[in-house]
Order: sequence, then structure tokens, then C-alpha cells
Amino acid sequence: NYNTMSNLGMISVDQTRMQAYFVMVAPFIASVFYIYLLRQNFKQIPNELYLASKVDGKSDWEYLWKVMVPLAAPTLITITILSIIGSWNAYVWPQIATSASRNPDKYWLISVAIRGTEALMLEDPNGIKITQYSWQMVASTLTVVPLLILFIIFRKYIMKGTGRAGIKG
Repeated sequence: NYNTMSNLGMISVDQTRMQAYFVMVAPFIASVFYIYLLRQNFKQIPNELYLASKVDGKSDWEYLWKVMVPLAAPTLITITILSIIGSWNAYVWPQIATSASRNPDKYWLISVAIRGTEALMLEDPNGIKITQYSWQMVASTLTVVPLLILFIIFRKYIMKGTGRAGIKG
């Protein structure tokens, strides 16, 4: 991931905000697991649907968009949601992807910022900084709330998308 992004010129000292966010999200767009999930889903679509669309005068492109994509919608929604959750929960990759920037903490994701922020530290009388783990836990819990809302809204699609991918026939 790092080599690919740096060879494309996306990881550099003069990294723009859009480049930084693209670099952090791009590795989560394609995944072997998601490709396998889609493959299994497409394999279960009967060939008769293709033949029927040809009889109706549809092109392959129309068959793809008017038959295959609607049938694979739960799986596509599942892949999108799991990809969002994966990129939201990333911890190490955002640090690596923004490390070459002049100001890497400017582009940190929430999970990375919680761990690296000075705001969650107190200083004792001797000048030693003490991490406030209780406040870090509160902040971590709050970062989970959007994911829980996303899951609650789309749980039907997630269950349907992962459940149907293993069934043939």
C-alpha cells in the first residue's frame, strides 16, 4: 500500500488535504474478501436471466446494470458498509500514510488523534505528563457511535448480503 501510494506521488511532504484523505481510504476500497463475496453472489444468479435479457433485446451492459446490480444490491451495500467501518477503524495506516507530511497530525483520523493528543494528558507537580485513560475511553466510545448507528440502519442489508453469498442455486 505504501509503495503504491508513494509511487503515485500521493505520499509526500507537500501532501494536500485531498491527497491525504485519498491515501488513507484507497487501500480499503478493494479487498480480496469483497471480490470473493461479489463473485459468490454473481455465481448464484441463474444463467436463464442472461438468456431472458438477450431475448428481450438487452445488451450485456444493460443486463449488468438492470439485472445483476439490483440482485447484488444487498452485497454491494454490505461491502460499502464494511469498507467504511474498516477505514474508520484504521489506526496504523493513517499514521504511516501521513508521516511524510510536514504536519502529519493535521490529517489524523479520530482513532489516531485520540491516542496522540496532548489534550487528554495532565501534568503532575513534577512536570511529568500523565495520560488520562478514562477520557480516552470516553472519546473512543463516542467514536463508535456513528458506526453503531450505521450498523443499526443497515443491518438488514449486511445480514442479507453476507448470508446469500454462500448459497448456490
